[in-house]
Amino acid sequence: MPHHHRPTTIAILGADTVVENALSLLLGGAGYSTKVLEDPSASGANAEEQLVGVDVLLLTPSLREETQEGFLRAIEVTASAASEVPVLVLSTAPQKEPNDRTAGVVPWPTPLENLKLAIEAALAPAPSGEPGGVERLASKPAGHGDAAAREECA
Repeated sequence: MPHHHRPTTIAILGADTVVENALSLLLGGAGYSTKVLEDPSASGANAEEQLVGVDVLLLTPSLREETQEGFLRAIEVTASAASEVPVLVLSTAPQKEPNDRTAGVVPWPTPLENLKLAIEAALAPAPSGEPGGVERLASKPAGHGDAAAREECA
């Protein structure tokens, strides 16, 4: 009997449907299940509903920062599984750092392979065994965790 594995589901939220649909097709071709979200100005309940079954949320560069922040706040107030979904921000801003709500920032444009690596990193279990990389990446500045880990092993 064949082994049935549910593909990773990526939700894509942005303001330019061409970009979101192109990302959906590319990620679909790479083996992910994708879902283009329709309402970036969603309330908490609506945001939660849009993220049912989603493993990672991608925020595209076409999304205005205040709309992005509003959607992330709406997710947080639900105190549900939606608030645990790792969030990756595709950003055209150089040196943009992840904030306390995001698992990482991916420079945009980026090769598909780099995006896949960022998605897998966001899904990787945190060292404490908690699912997702949100807490792990939000709790330590980029580049400092490896040195701390080496010091602990020494």
